Order: sequence, then structure tokens, then C-alpha cells
Amino acid sequence: MTMFFKQSSHKRRALGKAWLGVLVPLVLIAGAALGYVAFISGGKNSGEGQGSGNGANEPPPQPLVHGQDYYVVVRTIELYPTRPNGKAWDRLDDSGPDISFDLQWQDNTVFEGDTKQDTLIGSWEAISLDLKQAILKQKIDLSSAIDAAIIRIEKDTEVIVKVSDNDLPGSDEAGNVKLRLGKMKLGDNTANYKFSETNAVKRMVVRIIDKSLPVAQLVEQATQP
Repeated sequence: MTMFFKQSSHKRRALGKAWLGVLVPLVLIAGAALGYVAFISGGKNSGEGQGSGNGANEPPPQPLVHGQDYYVVVRTIELYPTRPNGKAWDRLDDSGPDISFDLQWQDNTVFEGDTKQDTLIGSWEAISLDLKQAILKQKIDLSSAIDAAIIRIEKDTEVIVKVSDNDLPGSDEAGNVKLRLGKMKLGDNTANYKFSETNAVKRMVVRIIDKSLPVAQLVEQATQP
């Protein structure tokens, strides 16, 4: 009987070792697999988190400081395909309108935009790219190179952008758009407008730039896309 128990004990220990020899590699493999899955999932989640985090951490639009001077740049004006009366822009052919605008503040015209010919979308810049380096190298004075209106903005400050088709046979009004600058933010402000019997302005983009910025920052703000 004693021999039998000894043999059984040896067999159990041998079987236990054999099972351990099988289980340990399986546990290691399973652990490695779980670790890999966790690593992949963690990588994906961290990537998504960074993406949403960056979006969440983006600074909110900066409101304007009332009582401060700003450059007001009408960057883009898009017109509807026809004049407010529904007729073609050009009386002689099917070419697009020649877009121009006046910026009026306190019943005075404070800026006139250059005419953009034969287009439904006119684009203007405060500083041309070829002047950017000259300004930064102090070869050209900023005040003489920047092409924008300077307006002191208060809570109730409003300006009127009078848009017209400046054709040779005669100018046609495209619409008068009122901008409430006191409610705008730094950077680009975009607004869309409905077509009517008195308005053919479809879209307008206005950029507000802090006039008190250092020259390098002001130039970057004025020339960024």
C-alpha cells in the first residue's frame, strides 16, 4: 500500500508538471495576445483622443476689444449669376460682372476696393505676397503697404459695403450689405445673403486684424490664406 501511494504521488506530480508545461506557454501566449490587443486599442483610442483633444483645445474665437482700432479687410465677395432684377450682368455679352465696392463708416467712404473684372467671385488682400518680405525686412513702411480700412470698433459699430458691377456702359448696384463689426471676431467672418430685388450679393468674407499687433504678426495675419 505504501508503495502504491508513493507511485500515485509521483504520477500526480509528474502529471502536474506536464500540465504546467502546457499551461504556462498557453498563459504566456494569451497574455501576449491580450497585451497586443490592448496596445492596438490604446493606440487607436489615444489617436482619437488626441484628435478630439486638439479640436477641444483649439482657442475659441477671440472677441474684439471695444474702443480699439482694427484693420477691416473685405477679402471675398461672391455675387449671384444675375443682377437683382434678374438680368445679365453685362449688357453687351455674357461676361461676368466687374466687382467693386466702397466701405462706408459713419456716412463716409473710408475704403474703395479695386475692381475685379469678369468674375462672380472677387478676392482682395490687405498685403500682397510680393510686399511681405519687403515689409519684414523694413524696406517698405507697413502703413504705406497695407491696403485696408482702419476702423475703431465699438459695441454698436456698423459699416456698409456698397457692392457694384463697374461696367463701362454704366455701373449697376449689386447690393448694400450692412456689417455689424461689434459682433464679429478676429480673423475671417463669413456671411451668406439671400437673393432679392435689391440684393445680388451671395457671400462675403471679412477679415478683422488687430492693428496693435507687432509688424511680423500683423503681416502674417494679413497674408495667411
